[in-house]
Amino acid sequence: MATEPVSTKTRRTALEQLSRDRLAELTTAHGLAVADRRSTAAHVEALLQAKSSDFATLLRSLKREELQAICDALGLDRGGREKEPLVLRILGEPTPSLPLFAAVDSAPAPAKATAPLGGSASAEPASRSSRGGNGGATPTAKAKSGGGNRIKSSVVAPLVPGG
Repeated sequence: MATEPVSTKTRRTALEQLSRDRLAELTTAHGLAVADRRSTAAHVEALLQAKSSDFATLLRSLKREELQAICDALGLDRGGREKEPLVLRILGEPTPSLPLFAAVDSAPAPAKATAPLGGSASAEPASRSSRGGNGGATPTAKAKSGGGNRIKSSVVAPLVPGG
């Protein structure tokens, strides 16, 4: 799928972003001999010279944060929650992406519910909504309870501690 193999310089830059302990885990997992296990550069060289390890497989074994650090070092976009797009960027392969509005354009428009005038779009019988939408309360009960659309003009004093 890659158009050309990843250069040694790119692979070296990528591997140099990992800690010595992480590199030691990778060389051990791939069964590689390392000249000096205390040296980060020796682990990097062993991984670069390995004929048995595939760089793409090695990248897929890394954590997302490690892949993001590699992307930063290579000047690539580090965004994304998934590992695979990060791996593909590092490998120089095109990342699949959906058009920005593909889901919106292909989805049918939702049907709009129409509400009767002066009422709500609830499943109430028409006789209740024709009473003004006050839940069946009489106008007198509504006025006594303080409901309705009246604007109350009361002044609220600010709360002052100790006052």
